[in-house]
Amino acid sequence: GNLQNLPGFGLLNPRTEGVRTLGTLWSSSLFPGRCPDDYNILLNYIGGSRDPEIGSMPEGDVIAAVDKDLRKVLLQANAPEPKVLGIKVWPTAIPQYELGHLELMKELESMESDVEGGGIWICGNYRSGVAFPDCVTFGYEHAKVVKEYLDKK
Repeated sequence: GNLQNLPGFGLLNPRTEGVRTLGTLWSSSLFPGRCPDDYNILLNYIGGSRDPEIGSMPEGDVIAAVDKDLRKVLLQANAPEPKVLGIKVWPTAIPQYELGHLELMKELESMESDVEGGGIWICGNYRSGVAFPDCVTFGYEHAKVVKEYLDKK
């Protein structure tokens, strides 16, 4: 059936589910009117650091893999075949924090504070989190630090 009235905005699939799809956004629920009433737009995220091979698969194989996953976790087995609007592959879309990342960030903070006279700040999503709100918050807070520094000059 039609999925537009699903509560929430999507789902995340833990690896224990046994699917390759990392998560799905219900775009047609988030943004009503973007598709006919009898359709749904599902935006699927695949791959990641633990499954980079999927990004180099032929498009038809990627579509089949995502469709198989959706039928396992969201859709009924007899759901209609997908109508694919497009595929975009971003090989390094979201940074993956590796083991030792926190120690590296502490070293970076120490290097910044050791600069004589201050005035150097290294910023980016590797410092504050990969989510957009985290980046905005970090940028906003660091703008205050920079302003305070410049006001003293």
